[in-house]
Amino acid sequence: MGFTPYFDKNIRTLKGPIPLTIFNKAWKDRAIIYHMEKHPKSDEASLDRSRYTGLPYPSEWAQSFSDWTQNHQGFYSTLKVEYKFNKFAKWLQMHKANCDALIAEDGFLVALRYDIQVRTNAFAHRVVLADGSTSLANISVFRPKIAHSCYATARKNGELEFTDNPYAEGGARAHWDPTTGAPKQSDRRTAPQKTPAPAQSTSTANLPAKPIKAPRGGGYKGSNFIENYKPVQSSFQGSKPAFESRAIDKGLPTSDPTGNSLERATTPPEEMSLSRPLQDHVSSWPSKVKCKMNIEEWSLALSSAGLLPEFEDVLLGFKKGFHQGIPQHTLGPTIPFFTPPNHTSAWHA
Repeated sequence: MGFTPYFDKNIRTLKGPIPLTIFNKAWKDRAIIYHMEKHPKSDEASLDRSRYTGLPYPSEWAQSFSDWTQNHQGFYSTLKVEYKFNKFAKWLQMHKANCDALIAEDGFLVALRYDIQVRTNAFAHRVVLADGSTSLANISVFRPKIAHSCYATARKNGELEFTDNPYAEGGARAHWDPTTGAPKQSDRRTAPQKTPAPAQSTSTANLPAKPIKAPRGGGYKGSNFIENYKPVQSSFQGSKPAFESRAIDKGLPTSDPTGNSLERATTPPEEMSLSRPLQDHVSSWPSKVKCKMNIEEWSLALSSAGLLPEFEDVLLGFKKGFHQGIPQHTLGPTIPFFTPPNHTSAWHA
């Protein structure tokens, strides 16, 4: 059997939707029978002939690898044998080879996305030639940008690990939306909602809330006031000082405003000097870079090994410091650094 008038017209003009699934022989036979039984002759006079009203065709996104391979072969045979589109049939054959290469490299889902996008674009848009005429896009030419986009989408959706189509019937994501890589909205709405447990009533429900107690034990340590400081007896040696424990538990600071760590209160108050202030610790920062390499020995070793002057930069690095691996560039005065200022101009690098 052939095709219904709607798809027969689309194939003859290579325009409009031509889904790969209509070339499945079993579905094509059912579509013809459905058209003969459900569409009387009066429908042929319908004003809206561009709208498909026949048997719903399976989604291309739900094809298994086996179905996809058979449908591609059916499409090729239809173009070459039934409609005599030998040139486009050859293009389709080369396009299928590009998809097979993507399968070997990145997996079936990347190839399926690439296949659907390339064919859909070709049938929806015509290419304007130099003489002003229009032509069908040559789908045999590999499109790297489309392939990269399909790979990024498959990676984002976690599809690279699948060897077959998880969105096919019976697959791990049979009820997911393949265009988003997430469960369908209808499935989300029908998911059972957890009912929160009713709040238990208590006899004190109408009583005012108790005030928050102020932390105990504020006072002085030496001549400096430290909030929440409480001296600890020496009998608690071996355990964490009470001040530090309470400060950590209550989210209080364990250092003074200058950043110096507060001394743990492990000394009994009678042994503490009331006139001793907190120690001011001076931060030590490196003021220069030092090289502890024996440059003379390195120079003799490189020279005896015949590696000079090729590795003269090693000795210069010991003396003056090594660069950060950023090579010189000639990108022009508007780009002062080797790393471009934004992602878009990274292509210039």
